[in-house]
Amino acid sequence: FMVICQTTNRDFWLFIFYRYAYFYLLILWLMSLALSLTDMIYLTVEPIILYPLSFISFLCYYQNYSFSFISLGTPLFLFLFFFILDYFLPNSFGGGDVKLLMVYSIFLSFIQLLYLILIASLLGIIFFFINSKLLKKEIYRLPFVPFLTVSLIFVSCVF
Repeated sequence: FMVICQTTNRDFWLFIFYRYAYFYLLILWLMSLALSLTDMIYLTVEPIILYPLSFISFLCYYQNYSFSFISLGTPLFLFLFFFILDYFLPNSFGGGDVKLLMVYSIFLSFIQLLYLILIASLLGIIFFFINSKLLKKEIYRLPFVPFLTVSLIFVSCVF
């Protein structure tokens, strides 16, 4: 009986540690859901939600994983890419969407980030097609954060 209790207790703490290691992901998901609501209602990404929760996720993530300056290469690459994109195609992509993608890029691998952008773009195109062709509604500005949120949840669970 004592061996069973010790094994169960040890397994319990391993389970708690394993779940705590992914606490940053739960914060990212909740932050993304809140930002999705603000983007759908006001077409903006609230910095009051984005910055503190991103920082808390960052602290939780690097408490369990090692930090390297190489991991900051992807956010810098994204910043440069969207800066150049905005120069050639002004107002094609929202600044809040870029900030959110930069936050995601800290926690995801480059391949996961590519999948995230691909899936979010496909969801946005499908949504746009359904609204414009089937429902005959004009869309002038598309809130993109909800598509990023669904893609984040999918990519973090599947890949």
